[in-house]
Amino acid sequence: MKEENAAGRKTDRFESAARRLEERMETQLELLTDAMRGSVARADNVDGDDEYGHRRNNHIGEAVKIGAVSAQIVVALGKYAGEFNHNIHVKRSDAKAESKADMAAKIRNRRRLTDEEWESRRTEYELPRSSSHPPLDRWLKEEWAERDAEAAAEAAAAAKSAEGVPPDENPGSNG
Repeated sequence: MKEENAAGRKTDRFESAARRLEERMETQLELLTDAMRGSVARADNVDGDDEYGHRRNNHIGEAVKIGAVSAQIVVALGKYAGEFNHNIHVKRSDAKAESKADMAAKIRNRRRLTDEEWESRRTEYELPRSSSHPPLDRWLKEEWAERDAEAAAEAAAAAKSAEGVPPDENPGSNG
């Protein structure tokens, strides 16, 4: 009986396949690196007739895409070499856990506002004058036009009442 079969089946039976795959990945990485160099060289040698730089931009874009694939291959090779994990452990203190529980209780106990409460609180917030969202911008302009008209009417009424009632004409000597 051979020594490697003494414990039963060989544990590293896929070792040769893994080695071949690793060699293929390294070869592919070399080819991709050469292709990336060629793409950057083509971008540097673009003729002067590329007025807007589209061809140069395309060559640089190809190099970036090739670089992304190369990075994936490098990560795969790293995984073959050993374990490649990112483990992040987050621990919270008891004070934070309590405050989170208090916050959850507040949310559960929150009640909805009635229409009257909503209307009374609505005046507490100032609406913006415009928005980058066209339908909202139209509504805001209409709303502010109505509010400005109401404010102007109130100001005119206040100015008229501040003037007071004009005195009756004295029909005295001219009359």
